[in-house]
Amino acid sequence: MITVLVFTLFFSPGIDDWQTYTNTGYIFDICGNDSILYLATAGGAVKLSVKPGPPRIEQRLFHTDGLRDNRCLCVAQDSCGNVWVGTYGAGLSVIPCDSARAQSYRTGELPTTIKTLFIYGTKILAGTDEGLFVIDTKGTQLDFTDDGIRHFRVSSVRELLSDRVLTLFGFNDYFWIGTNQGVSCVDSSFISWRAFRRPLGDSVSAIAALPSGKIVIGTEAGVAIGDTAGFRTLWFFPSFKTVNDIAVYGWDIYIATRDTVFKGDTTGVFIPVFVGQPLSLWLGEMCWVGSGGSEEAGWGLFY
Repeated sequence: MITVLVFTLFFSPGIDDWQTYTNTGYIFDICGNDSILYLATAGGAVKLSVKPGPPRIEQRLFHTDGLRDNRCLCVAQDSCGNVWVGTYGAGLSVIPCDSARAQSYRTGELPTTIKTLFIYGTKILAGTDEGLFVIDTKGTQLDFTDDGIRHFRVSSVRELLSDRVLTLFGFNDYFWIGTNQGVSCVDSSFISWRAFRRPLGDSVSAIAALPSGKIVIGTEAGVAIGDTAGFRTLWFFPSFKTVNDIAVYGWDIYIATRDTVFKGDTTGVFIPVFVGQPLSLWLGEMCWVGSGGSEEAGWGLFY
């Protein structure tokens, strides 16, 4: 059985009694654990309790709650429990773990659109259309004043392949950067770079890791598996598809394309398990699918 949760027209009391009416059923990204999920939606950020008991919304944040923009594209949680939200037109916001309000991160020092986030230790990686930004919080995640920000782009690192960063992933002391020209990897010190141009199709838009130590990447041409030595084709699409997300649980591989979620494994056999408009995946005790639809009336969250 597939269950759907649709979040629409929520309101939140704000400053001076302003109320915000947005649609949170268009879900760009998901992070969390088997108890709490955080959703980046076209209508704000949502904190969802999924255990114990039935799923229930615990918190909704909009621009009236300090969020810099209601159109949230990506979300990630650091080791202290703070939630980082990348927005479409207002940069990066942070929701402290003990607060119901968001804070803006160093306005003007990052691009206004943050498309993807990945957190590794004290580092926050942000992917944009202007390259890769690496924030070193130095262990003080909520003290932004002492942070170091490094900016990597093709003009300074040709192995990055493109300034248009689509997805980020960290695994086995390497960071992987998917772009519209292929995928790059770099060691955790950001010194040694390696590029894989067109490993299978042009745009590497989703990355996940397998228990074997290899990674799985999704492009418009299909799915490939590999590591720092190179990639091989796992599944070649009969026709080009947009890959919105990839998630791995054990040896099971879930792929969210433009209109279908497929489930498969390293044998390269994949079957459809959900038809709709999946944008994001999160795997734990259940498979969660954040869907699209129309941004005015999104289809919600499925599990």
